[in-house]
Amino acid sequence: MKKPYFCAVAVLLSFLCGCGFGQFRAGDSPSGASTAAPTSVRLETSAETAQTQTSATADNRAADGLEALQEALQAQLSGFTGQWSVYVKRLDTGQSLCLSDSPMVAASLIKLFVAGAAFQAIADGTLPAGVYDAPIRAMISASDNASCNALIDALGSGNAAAGMEAVNRFAEDLGCRNTRLNRKMLASRQVENYTSAADCGQLLEAVYSGRFVSPQASEAMLEYLREQTVRCKIPALLPEDAVTGSKAGDLDDVDSDVAIVCTPACDYVLCILSNGVSYGQTTHTQIAELSRMVYDFFNAPSETPE
Repeated sequence: MKKPYFCAVAVLLSFLCGCGFGQFRAGDSPSGASTAAPTSVRLETSAETAQTQTSATADNRAADGLEALQEALQAQLSGFTGQWSVYVKRLDTGQSLCLSDSPMVAASLIKLFVAGAAFQAIADGTLPAGVYDAPIRAMISASDNASCNALIDALGSGNAAAGMEAVNRFAEDLGCRNTRLNRKMLASRQVENYTSAADCGQLLEAVYSGRFVSPQASEAMLEYLREQTVRCKIPALLPEDAVTGSKAGDLDDVDSDVAIVCTPACDYVLCILSNGVSYGQTTHTQIAELSRMVYDFFNAPSETPE
């Protein structure tokens, strides 16, 4: 397989971008609070989490066949400011790589897990079927904050703290140990919500494979992801033959996007998270360029003998 080529067409992004600077932001509070490594992250501590945070070797290991992609992504990231994490998994072979996986400020990526908890409650009969379909859809496809907060309240029978714990239990049951919902959308950023690139990737793989609560919930979630209105990041520089289902997360200092990408060569999950950045055109472009590198790597023409 040929090495990936780079397609950094920043000017094209201004036409493709679906989230301009003046539009409603899908994250939380617009404050400029720092997203540096938190001192009071409310995460479940475990040997696995500690190993993820401290072992650079395990953190950056690529499965056989993805070494060239890993090297290219690392080279590209070396020129970026802020804290970045990238997770890639090819869904037919299971090959994966993860660069700098650690808890990151989630912004609206946490809504993926709120949706999961809501679907689980519907499956369990603790939320009525059909009533919450529209809020889940609005929360995922348009990143509606009011819908997210209403779902958190509903999950706790009117108690927001109980609703947040329901979301955290869902994340833990899914094996996502770096994910934690600590506050509602638009609440004070004195405490943050957290997730990681690998956690988001694990959730998206469950959606793709029909294991996101149930096949029916997985199908609905994939539909909502494909209706995503924010198209200026992972999808922006991809050709028309790529079909994406994505969820963006952003604050003034957070710019992230995660997606299921279906292409002629293969389907894959791509999660790109950044903290400590300046949200806007520059980081949109950087995410879009990383996305195109991954697409090009998987869709490069095969070498044929002369």
